[in-house]
Amino acid sequence: MITDRKLIQTLEFAKSQLTTLEKKPWKTHCSLDIGGVKINLHTCNDMEKIINAAKLLLADYYSHEHTLETLSLNGGKYNYLHSGFTIDDWVSDLKQRVLIIQHKEKQDKINNSIKELEAMTSEEFKQVEKFSKIESMLSSL
Repeated sequence: MITDRKLIQTLEFAKSQLTTLEKKPWKTHCSLDIGGVKINLHTCNDMEKIINAAKLLLADYYSHEHTLETLSLNGGKYNYLHSGFTIDDWVSDLKQRVLIIQHKEKQDKINNSIKELEAMTSEEFKQVEKFSKIESMLSSL
């Protein structure tokens, strides 16, 4: 049988897993339009759309590189840019958006678990916990 004490310990552990994601500055303007796929990296939460945009971007990049090699134009003068930004900048921003989405999904799962655990804890135990907190606060004065 699961005790209220065990539920509270699990709840406290779940809350300790909540973290904030370090926000890094974006390297592009975050508005990617390639091959008919348009996404805003600030707002897009559709992982498939991000993957498809990345595939199109990388295909375009590798096609560009292969073309330069075929035409013996490998000298840096014709570097690949998409909307004025390098492939490294775009890949960095795409990776950042993926991390943001994954972090949000994890945080949502943790928050849902916390809600479920709180719902499972008895009212009597919650009152005892509140009383203990107030008692320890007053004794520290």
